[in-house]
Amino acid sequence: MVCMALISQKNWCEIFEIQEYLNTNKLAGYYNHNYMIESNGQMYILRIPIRNAESMDLRLIPESMVLRYLEKESFLAPRMIYENEEEMFFIHKYIEGKTFSHTYPENTSFPDWIPVNIANQMKKLHRLKPQNFVPYCNHIAKSPNSSGFFQYLIMMVEDIYEKFKKPYAVHFKKLQFPKDPFKVVKINSLRLKPRQFTLCHCDIHKKNLIISEENKNNLVILDWELALVADSFYDIATHFHKMGYIPSQEQLFLEHYLGQNREATFFRDSWDQIQIYLQLERVKSAIVDIVRMSQKFKEESSEKKKKFLAGQYQNILRKAWGIWGLDSSELSTKKIFSVLNL
Repeated sequence: MVCMALISQKNWCEIFEIQEYLNTNKLAGYYNHNYMIESNGQMYILRIPIRNAESMDLRLIPESMVLRYLEKESFLAPRMIYENEEEMFFIHKYIEGKTFSHTYPENTSFPDWIPVNIANQMKKLHRLKPQNFVPYCNHIAKSPNSSGFFQYLIMMVEDIYEKFKKPYAVHFKKLQFPKDPFKVVKINSLRLKPRQFTLCHCDIHKKNLIISEENKNNLVILDWELALVADSFYDIATHFHKMGYIPSQEQLFLEHYLGQNREATFFRDSWDQIQIYLQLERVKSAIVDIVRMSQKFKEESSEKKKKFLAGQYQNILRKAWGIWGLDSSELSTKKIFSVLNL
């Protein structure tokens, strides 16, 4: 633990002078270096953007701006302490509790209060007024143009695919990626209906949730760096894709979010709309995660951890294969392992 007791909260910039000593407290993150720090007995999180990070997502709204707004609206989230725009870092309070992913590891079932709690939080989030953030996202699509927003997402994921198509050509071929991985998704996108855009988190998953120490039946949502003004059903779809709910929990979530029974017409229509976004997320994940996991594979020396990564990607690719009309029963962990090992 790096002790910050001698550093004034009015001069957090001095943290940069001891950055090289923070490695022992470094936390995971794709786009930020995250460090646990201490000052006068209080715990904080220091977030420093990773320069030249490989961007696979839309990152448009300053996270610090979102956190300040959430505090103003009394929405449960980390509270901002300090921001330095020149040095590009900020500090927020540390949330006491256990990470969801630690309490419920991969392939572990979790209780039904979880989807209910998150559904209620997302419903509250999506009711907040997003006007202050609209200028950051207007170039994508303007509310309620859900179809235009979806087309932008497809274009973004196509660009990612084009970027990695040559360097990972053997991987894609061996894993039977179709010539146009987005064909089915594009056809189904024609069924999207207009919806008013809301403030969305876009990255609510197990590693971005804390089970609060103060209230063990409540969750705190972390890492707001991918927040957007967008179709709320996209936010729900990304959550479903990354969270690992069983089907009944997805339905339970949506019942509480909509305030509608799963037999209701509005529920069924909403479910259908979410599936359109979910298909794109599954195709995107198959592309993005073959790159990320191949890189992790090269860095990993443990055979056990490599097999775990292969199993993770197998679950991801099975869902994409289902969209492409391929028989996922033929997709073995052994085959995935050999491709990631290239």
